[in-house]
Formats: sequence, C-alpha cells, structure tokens
Amino acid sequence: MSRSVAAYINIGLVLAPEWEWDRQRTGWSVEELPRHYDGGWRRRLRFSGLSGNDQWRIADEDSAAQVSARVRQQLDDLMPQLLSLLDRDVVLNRTPDILGPGAWLTRAWILAGEGRTDELEHLLFVERSARTHNSVPVRTVWNYATGRAPDTGQR
Repeated sequence: MSRSVAAYINIGLVLAPEWEWDRQRTGWSVEELPRHYDGGWRRRLRFSGLSGNDQWRIADEDSAAQVSARVRQQLDDLMPQLLSLLDRDVVLNRTPDILGPGAWLTRAWILAGEGRTDELEHLLFVERSARTHNSVPVRTVWNYATGRAPDTGQR
C-alpha cells in the first residue's frame, strides 16, 4: 500500500505594523512569527482553477513531478506581482492589482507604520466613504497610528 501526502499551499503578506498591532493585542512575544492567515493579503495556490480543489496530493514520483511543475508554474506567474509589493512606493502610489479591493488597507498600514498620520487621515476619512469611518479596519489602523504619534489627536 502506498502512502500519499496531501497539502495546502498558502501565501500571505504580513505587514510589520499590522503584525506589531496584532502581537500587542494578543500578547504574543516578539519571537512569535506570523503565519499566512495573519496576512492582510492571502492566497491559496489551487490544484486546479476550479473552486474547491485546493488540495495538492502526492502519491508517487509521477504525481510529485506533476505537483512540483504546477506549483512552480503558479509561483512563476505570481512572484513578479508579489515582488512589486516589497516596494512601498509602488504600493502607496501605483497600487498593484493583486491587492484587489483591500489595497486601501495595505496602504493605510504602511502609512501608519511610517508615522504619516496626515496622509493616513486623508486616506481613511476623505478618500473612504463616510460609512466606513467607524469600521473595525479603519478604527484599528487609526488607533495604531495615533497611539504611536503623540501629537496627533484621535478622530
């Protein structure tokens, strides 16, 4: 009887300021490392393009080679987009499509981490709809930013 292995391949982008906030909130130590689900941006590599087929299975050498080739192909397609996220200027000013509708929150965490509260305030309270001003994500990033900048008052 052969043994097979099943796995999921998850990728996450965890921003340092958001991770700092999460660690403080949860009481985790500075040695604690983030996991993919801690990321503001997350993706799961899928075995096929169809929803629900996320599991990668390896049962023998042939299936291992097939899985390896498919994973490499998906990563080859994804990596240029992911690498662009390492450039703050790109994320702040040219917002990569890969971030999708949550791009504003990634931008907000970067601005908060850099202490750029004037720009953050504009992003959160001018660019965003008034109905989002009291949302959990807006309040969280704003509280983080204003908690770090003593001269800036709470909104």
